[in-house]
Amino acid sequence: MKRALAIGLSGAAVVALGLVGSAGSASAACVKTDLSTGYQGPGSTTNVASSSSCADLNLTRANDTTADNYDGYRGYYYKSSTGQWIAGSNGWHFTNDFNASSSANWIVLLTDINNGTKVGVGSYYDSGDSVTVAT
Repeated sequence: MKRALAIGLSGAAVVALGLVGSAGSASAACVKTDLSTGYQGPGSTTNVASSSSCADLNLTRANDTTADNYDGYRGYYYKSSTGQWIAGSNGWHFTNDFNASSSANWIVLLTDINNGTKVGVGSYYDSGDSVTVAT
């Protein structure tokens, strides 16, 4: 499935089945990846897997390991034509730590991401938060 350019995260990928939440899409095979956030920019990164049929970068788990279990998160994608990281237009999403067992509780950080796009997640207050994304 061809997807338009969007924003995202990175990490060690684990294939999992799930529903694309918040974006209103039908059920799809998503790839989950654990990442570490950067300070207001991407931390660790991942490439959207070619086997993924999710069209968004979804935040499925957040653990603010350096503060008070609360932070803001934003998706970023790498634009290879300019060599720059681009912040997602969905903006910052502020939340307490969570682990969403249902895709209905996923937070959409980036939409319409192409397979192969390099993505990452940033934290608003500090870096080093542990997050899981589904793409």
